[in-house]
Amino acid sequence: MPGTGEAIEAAAGQGYEACLLVVVVLAMLGAFGILSRFLLSTTSAREKALSDRIIELEAFIQTTLVRLLEECKVTNNAATKAMGQLLDRLDSGQ
Repeated sequence: MPGTGEAIEAAAGQGYEACLLVVVVLAMLGAFGILSRFLLSTTSAREKALSDRIIELEAFIQTTLVRLLEECKVTNNAATKAMGQLLDRLDSGQ
């Protein structure tokens, strides 16, 4: 990390307690940096996987579900037409 050497040298002039404190703080900052990098890389991989799943889901919707909706629409129209014809025959007494 930049400035690490200067911080340790400045603390060394104050005594070993200050030097030890600087080393502990720098170690904690380093561990935090490593943990942050790990979490960000994990999150990035998870976002990539979710993006791929969303693209796959959109393709499924476009190819399969839209086709099924069209088929249901045709079937529903045919059923409605047949029901209308049945009602017309029942009304006319045939």
